[in-house]
Amino acid sequence: MDDWRSFAEEAVRRAKRAGASYADIRVYPEDRFEEVETENGEVVAVNTGAHAGFGVRVLCEGAWGFYATDALSKSEIAKVVDRAVANARANAATRKQPVELLPLGEDERGKEYRYASKYETDPFSVAVDKKVELLLRADRAMAGASKRVFLRKGNISSYRFRKILFTSNSVFADQTFTRVGASVVATAERDHADPDKQTCSHPSHFPSVMQKGWEAVLDFDLAGNAGRIAEEADRFLDAPETPTGVRDIILMPEQNNLHATHETVHGAEGDRVDDKEWSLSGGSLFSLVLPEIGSFRFGSDAVSIVADSLTEGGVGTFACDDEGIPAKKTVLVDRGIWKGLLVSRESALSLNRKLAKNYFTEASGAMRASSYASFPLIRMNNISLLPGEISYEEMLDRVPVGTIRFGNNKSWSIDPYRRDFQFGTETGWEKVLRNGKAVWEPRRNPVYRGDNLKQFFRNCVTPADAKSALLLGVGNCGKGRPVQTMATGHCTPPTWYKNINVDSSRSAAAMKK
Repeated sequence: MDDWRSFAEEAVRRAKRAGASYADIRVYPEDRFEEVETENGEVVAVNTGAHAGFGVRVLCEGAWGFYATDALSKSEIAKVVDRAVANARANAATRKQPVELLPLGEDERGKEYRYASKYETDPFSVAVDKKVELLLRADRAMAGASKRVFLRKGNISSYRFRKILFTSNSVFADQTFTRVGASVVATAERDHADPDKQTCSHPSHFPSVMQKGWEAVLDFDLAGNAGRIAEEADRFLDAPETPTGVRDIILMPEQNNLHATHETVHGAEGDRVDDKEWSLSGGSLFSLVLPEIGSFRFGSDAVSIVADSLTEGGVGTFACDDEGIPAKKTVLVDRGIWKGLLVSRESALSLNRKLAKNYFTEASGAMRASSYASFPLIRMNNISLLPGEISYEEMLDRVPVGTIRFGNNKSWSIDPYRRDFQFGTETGWEKVLRNGKAVWEPRRNPVYRGDNLKQFFRNCVTPADAKSALLLGVGNCGKGRPVQTMATGHCTPPTWYKNINVDSSRSAAAMKK
């Protein structure tokens, strides 16, 4: 079928005739993926698949209704729309108050959007054999670098989906997204019976994703870095444990992405602040200080965080979201002051009622669903901690002796409000003096902990400059019930924080946490 617009228009017309005050449809003509995995020199998985379908969302009698099907046929429109409307009416019987939506601006109604991911080489044009060969080359590099590395893993994934959106505000969007991901991981041991292992990864422990083509996988240089991470796993296996105490720390971009612009910024999702979303790690630290939005001192002057769905190559980049709101930049924290949230048309009005003022005047363009069969949720797009002025090399020189530098993430623990946390990384380095010269020495099992709301970000000395910032996507971000898994983009430079509690995850104190 070529005329998806008429397909979508027919569904929305039927929903309006059935009594919906608002309706939208998302059609996925194709949702395609391919994944290749290796382990210890063998191909352990080659997964491929394709899906198609459409889902209709309606607002009727002040309540939401949704229904979807994988039968992509015009003959299914009546059934899907009628079920969505029936679900809305059933939900209306139990709602506490009617759902209201922030009106679209005049310049947002009737808009048309076309979007396609930019890439140099279509990842689906690259033969599976070539992907396997690259992973096995990386595997051989790991095997040759250390005899104590007993577990070697590699992963390359490709994903593409086309999404057609039409809303009762006459917004039409036709967007095609192409994404790739890859990683290699090495784990070393002294003895198989010894539970104390050491893992190192590149570019991250979980496959890093980019909205690009095969060239992004080549840029990761899996084979070129595989030997390095195997050597590091071997070397760190015998390194001293991270000391316990209050230290300055440097978070490298992969860990800083996860902490500063992912797990913390989950708390900047408006539905969590509005107490409407408590999945996985729960609510929001910002709900504790909601009346102070616009003036609350969240971080030092060095901390500015933005959400930007216009970032080239980021997995959270698009032309418009699943409400038909155009891509935009939203300031969340401006020079340490908490300024904003990611809000939908619904949560904007609900939060304004709680604030007793018209603080949110537009939606953030952050509503996305993981598939045609999922209800859209507020999701992070590309979240960035804006860079500072000093170079990474200058930062390494300026931090005091005793500073701990944290590498790729290994573990995280965070309370239901995303306030109190503990993060651990695969590797750490301590700045020490040897023969009067400052050097960085490896330290094992580093963890750090603190309070996101009133301590950690206020202790930020400075991020490094833009040259050292790293844009990577997290491909396995979960939210909602049932859980939806989605990719979110993050970009941070290495960042210096002062007076942070650090420890080893194998210390007695950490074991009690």
